[in-house]
Amino acid sequence: MPTVSLIVPVYKAEAWIEECMASIRAQTYKDIELIVIDDSQGSGPAAARNRGLGKATGEFIAFCDADDYLEPDAIQKLVAASNGVDLVAGSFRKFGDFEMTVTHPDKKLSLEALAEYVMENLKNPRSHQMLSGCWAKLYRRSLVRRFPNLTTAEDMVFNFDYLARCKAVRFISDVVYHNRKYVGSLTTTFDERNKLGLFGF
Repeated sequence: MPTVSLIVPVYKAEAWIEECMASIRAQTYKDIELIVIDDSQGSGPAAARNRGLGKATGEFIAFCDADDYLEPDAIQKLVAASNGVDLVAGSFRKFGDFEMTVTHPDKKLSLEALAEYVMENLKNPRSHQMLSGCWAKLYRRSLVRRFPNLTTAEDMVFNFDYLARCKAVRFISDVVYHNRKYVGSLTTTFDERNKLGLFGF
């Protein structure tokens, strides 16, 4: 049973951290190396996740934000789908200020199909969102690099960089993750004056 290093950056998440930790304790998959990074300095999720990556020793890497939570069988399902692929992307639910489920039929994608999927997302960011976050996914640690020094969409850049080293990706239709959306959350706030914002533009 391979070890999964689960990295959780924590910054001003007092209202939701217990729900997050309870969902991690409830995981049916038990070979988890939990790495909680206290970002009390407010260095940002990219820097906090990079610190977590520096401590990780598992064969696989997964991420969870402290204001989100996992389904009890999330890690189990991601690991079960990992055979023969370098990235597993699970379906996820957005909740809070609005409700939306991002899903895709169970499927192993070739690099050509993956490129088409990514291009559809870049043309319309409200569609084809299975690769938009770093959570709800399972990465092979041997292929992981660092997050870029960006304040918005740093996880998409991380994913695109990671995909360049992938031979195959599998999508799974089961919802494994719940992503909280609220005013002020990093993914809903963009400041055009911030040159480290969306993709660095």
